[in-house]
Amino acid sequence: MAKPAYENDLYTTTLCQINRVLPLEYAIRAMKVSVPVIYQAMVSIDQSINECWRQKNFKDEEIIGNELKDMTWDMLQTGKIHTRPVNTVYPKDVYDDIIQGLIEIGNEFKDEVRSIHLPSKVNMFRYSDLMDGNDIPRMIVKVNQICSIVKDYDKESTIPLKYFPNFRIPVLLFDGCIISDVETIQSGDGRKFDNAVMLVLPIDKKLVNFKEMLNQFFWTYSTSSPPILF
Repeated sequence: MAKPAYENDLYTTTLCQINRVLPLEYAIRAMKVSVPVIYQAMVSIDQSINECWRQKNFKDEEIIGNELKDMTWDMLQTGKIHTRPVNTVYPKDVYDDIIQGLIEIGNEFKDEVRSIHLPSKVNMFRYSDLMDGNDIPRMIVKVNQICSIVKDYDKESTIPLKYFPNFRIPVLLFDGCIISDVETIQSGDGRKFDNAVMLVLPIDKKLVNFKEMLNQFFWTYSTSSPPILF
């Protein structure tokens, strides 16, 4: 393995984020070229989802801060929320409004979203990530700023947080990995389990994908709650 150009947290974090962001940006551009009609239909749904939340008296900063559009797309696409807010606690009335909004908006757009069929290389991404990629010009400016200062720090340095990138990192869904809620499931020895979370893994995936799939399953299991049904 080649030695990193710089041995500090700023360099490592920036390189890691760029490597995770680029496949998403390639997928967005491929979708615009290969399936432009589907892409424009998704953009229209995306704008309508935002407007639905506004009509429910959520301000734009609340829609962004609470990731309401991402939650809506996730529920429509997979039936599970894949956003990962840390230590987010909602007042009960806000929580109830969000759940009710997810149900109502989901019912409004579920048929349109179910008709979406994307190429397999694009389908591993969440629709919300495909709709809200990174601002590439701003991303380039940020990387150039980092390149101008990264050499000033070593691996023991304490680097101000403001210098670190904060790009949109996609949550991969992995084509062929099925995670779903089931009311009852029976094991091979006849035991029955209620309210289970089921993971189906294909046998033709590379080991690295198995690890990522299992990580996604562990997250889903640890945050499992009764599904929201549309």
